[in-house]
Amino acid sequence: MTAISRPPAGPSQRTTDSPVRVEKTVSSRPVTVAPTPW
Repeated sequence: MTAISRPPAGPSQRTTDSPVRVEKTVSSRPVTVAPTPW
């Protein structure tokens, strides 16, 4: 029971870190498009 409870907790934390890193990369994109006249 403890072994099955540990695996689900691992991937859960990694999924929360993924969106945070993707948001930082997306934030950098709009900054470069803002100065553009398009």
